[in-house]
Amino acid sequence: TIQHSNGPAMQIQSKNFRMEGIQMRFTANNADQQFLLYFSGDEAADGLADVRITGNIFRGNAAAVNDYINAILIYFPGGGTGGANAGDFRISNNVFYDFVGGTHSSGILVCDEENAYIYNNTFHAVNNAIYLECRNIWGADLPMIIAKNNLVQGATDGYRVADGMSFDAASTDNLSNLAADAPGSNGINSATVGFVDATNADHSLRDFHLLSNDTVAKDQGTTSLADDTYLRMTLDIDGATRTG
Repeated sequence: TIQHSNGPAMQIQSKNFRMEGIQMRFTANNADQQFLLYFSGDEAADGLADVRITGNIFRGNAAAVNDYINAILIYFPGGGTGGANAGDFRISNNVFYDFVGGTHSSGILVCDEENAYIYNNTFHAVNNAIYLECRNIWGADLPMIIAKNNLVQGATDGYRVADGMSFDAASTDNLSNLAADAPGSNGINSATVGFVDATNADHSLRDFHLLSNDTVAKDQGTTSLADDTYLRMTLDIDGATRTG
């Protein structure tokens, strides 16, 4: 477990990065622009990124009032022009919760021309779950941002886009507590799912496994990820075979 109070907990400038099975959380609320993982490499100098983040738990600060409180910020200047000329971020099977505060606070903030494949993540009590912005800074072509099988609850704006950014049409089977929010095909909107314990007064004890009798999200996602073009996967965060 990594606990962090100020500035980026980890600033990553390497083009190749892997992270699995880690718990990270904020412990303070004293400034804007606080990030647990801050990707800030220079692809023009270092080459295209290949980043994989899977099976982690990211916890914010439920008392936060500052802005840009983010679990993951992708801000890789100097890369290509999007699409085949950009690096790839694969973010899957993670849990994000308590990322509140200002209107830009998010579980994942993509502020660059990097491609991102964001699959099978759970977001709870966040201002924004996945937030795409900043394209107008670089003037680059649109990156490929594909979201699949993500579950968002307790969000102010679940899947947020700005500055001409958008989710790729290949996005599918996402769920949101908000109306007309889940990007792509087969979305489930205005939904309330059953968690084992999402309201424990001790936030460290909250359990975001679905209830065994949940009928809203359980087994509702796509099961075709074993052959996915960009991120092949068959297991969930517990290492069990996915059934949906």
